[in-house]
Amino acid sequence: MMEHMDDYVLYNTDREETESEEECFQRFVYAEHGSRRFYRFFVTLLPKRLICVIIISAVFLYRYYLNNCIKDADGGMVSKPMYLPGSVTFNPFKFLFASLEDASGKPFWTMPGTGDDD
Repeated sequence: MMEHMDDYVLYNTDREETESEEECFQRFVYAEHGSRRFYRFFVTLLPKRLICVIIISAVFLYRYYLNNCIKDADGGMVSKPMYLPGSVTFNPFKFLFASLEDASGKPFWTMPGTGDDD
């Protein structure tokens, strides 16, 4: 019974047997890297967490300058005049939304050289 057994063919290897080494290498590169190999290389290379931190930092830095600075005559950004708070009680809405803060009275600090200082 064992003498009458034939090998069980799992897949056809005729194409692999007749292809050249260059064709074999090209098939290997495509199978390993795919058609977007440069994209996958850079996605793997770039640290995603660092990019997220840089973007979030840039957004909050822009928001800081937008809320707390004004344009100077030469085009630079300088601090807005600073006023004392109207009350010392904690108000979460004023904490979250700085634009709700009332700026009344005389400023206790202004940027020197802007013309607003006394």
